[in-house]
Amino acid sequence: MPTTQDVKKLISGITFGNWDEIYDAGETIASKLIKQGHRADGDWIRETLTRKDVPKYLQKANDNMNYHVTTGGASLDDLIVPPMVKEQLRQIFKEYQKRKLLKDNGLSNANKILLVGNPGTGKTMTAGIIAHELGLPLRTLRQENVINSLMGSTAKKLSALLPIYDEAGAFPAVYFLDEFDTFASKRLLAQTASDREYNEITNVLLKEMDHINSDCLLVCATNLAAGFDPAVFRRFDAIIHFPDANVDTTKQLIISLQDKLMPNYIPSGNVLKKLSQFPPSIIKKIIENAKKTSLLDEVEIDDELFLKLIAERNSK
Repeated sequence: MPTTQDVKKLISGITFGNWDEIYDAGETIASKLIKQGHRADGDWIRETLTRKDVPKYLQKANDNMNYHVTTGGASLDDLIVPPMVKEQLRQIFKEYQKRKLLKDNGLSNANKILLVGNPGTGKTMTAGIIAHELGLPLRTLRQENVINSLMGSTAKKLSALLPIYDEAGAFPAVYFLDEFDTFASKRLLAQTASDREYNEITNVLLKEMDHINSDCLLVCATNLAAGFDPAVFRRFDAIIHFPDANVDTTKQLIISLQDKLMPNYIPSGNVLKKLSQFPPSIIKKIIENAKKTSLLDEVEIDDELFLKLIAERNSK
């Protein structure tokens, strides 16, 4: 009979949209059933697996060359941002969780989100948080494999990769496009083949963004929004701005990590001010380096240690 591992493999394939895994697990289960005398059940599984109308999202979803698929991650409580940013995210969560109610009343949930901010301000982390809070896998587009030097191919690939399938065939997930400006530059007066390619990418993107499935979320991140075609902004349901660090957010970040990394240290105003010149991701690294130094060199975490680490970071 099928084993627990067979069933787990099948469930894993369904959860992550891995058609190859589903097919392999189904074939294994069918073979075992037939050997045990349950031919009718085994034949049914094999026949179902070879049907021509298998959902397109399952046929395409195992394209690991184009996606990096992850689950789990940080929660909203781990994100150190102004309250307004968290409120925007909570609204997105609420609308997604009640999307059927909205649809029944002629409305749609916000599922096209643009994250704007300098590097290190929490955009990528937020994409993972959205997936975690909604219990969805995070499907990060592998841009290096999608951006193709052959003219005309990128736009075609982009159309196929976005979650624009029919309502019954969509694979619920958060689709994350980092460095979104790669796909959304201002349309140009096409004078060269390269210009035409970029225009085609933008045109396809704008067209397909109107059809993102309500069970999916398209999350895009950029630090170069000024270069966007104006029509791009109109496609997003929510635009969330991530500010650079300041003294208040730096203090919040330190408090959030204090129990774990340095319970007996309270930084001075001078340290907070100097730390706030860095993005949150770098501040966190400096805090972690302080803890490492304390453990390895058996020294106290104090202002002097932090100022030394800040100076070292500035010299890089």
